[in-house]
Amino acid sequence: ILSYPCLDPSQKVAQQQKAMKVFEEKGITELSFLTDDPEDPLGEILQQQLKPLGIDMKIEVSELTAAREQAYACDYEIFFFGQAVASKDPVEIINQVFRPGAAGFELCQAAPPQKWMDLLDELDKSILGSLEEKSITKEMDTIMREEWNPKVPVRRPDEFSIQWNYVHNVDAIPTNKFIQTRYIDAWLGEDAPEGP
Repeated sequence: ILSYPCLDPSQKVAQQQKAMKVFEEKGITELSFLTDDPEDPLGEILQQQLKPLGIDMKIEVSELTAAREQAYACDYEIFFFGQAVASKDPVEIINQVFRPGAAGFELCQAAPPQKWMDLLDELDKSILGSLEEKSITKEMDTIMREEWNPKVPVRRPDEFSIQWNYVHNVDAIPTNKFIQTRYIDAWLGEDAPEGP
């Protein structure tokens, strides 16, 4: 694990310089973290990580309902609230969050491409757990990642992951929206080390 770029102590300075360059190019010197917890450990960890990069991150505390309303209006920079929800299938997540009229569909005025809506119709006709359903949800997920972002509404991640730079397609957004069912499609690049 200590050979991973973001965990190897000998690479810390290089990694921080790389991150600083990104913030400088974007012109970001401060950020706001919206939460309902005055002592949010994730916010404090982010503060600690961003301080050496010259970023001042303020923790903005709000009552939960008000914080969610602010997040739903897209009036935030970083937002986190805890609510782990176990779902048996990606289709259930789509029905609860992404289907028109569902709880999360209007977050940030998200509007899916027509192809995604067409696939939603196909999904309704597929058999739960079938290969066809898996193929359709995979295609929908790809559209969400490549065409619907950054407006696609997503649930909070319920798990942390460490990624090596030759592991492809493990993106925090598509991975974590189906994290409870391990809906993950990833592959290794040709530069991945081989086993003994």
